[in-house]
Amino acid sequence: MARDGRIAAADARGESSATIAKAFGIGGGVAIAGGVALYFLGVRTERSATGSFRITPVAVSPTRNGAQVSIAWQF
Repeated sequence: MARDGRIAAADARGESSATIAKAFGIGGGVAIAGGVALYFLGVRTERSATGSFRITPVAVSPTRNGAQVSIAWQF
């Protein structure tokens, strides 16, 4: 907590922003963990006529502001 009254408002905004950032960080981690779990629980391997396995490809590529995850599937 700020001791100087002049910066108390800025300190309160900072603490509020830190709390929100932690909540979104935890929520994002839970969402990623859930997605990974759903992916691995839902993966099905299929045998073609030659007996080889067909696996769903997942690609992670860096972008200017972070990363991009792409997935392909067939119906």
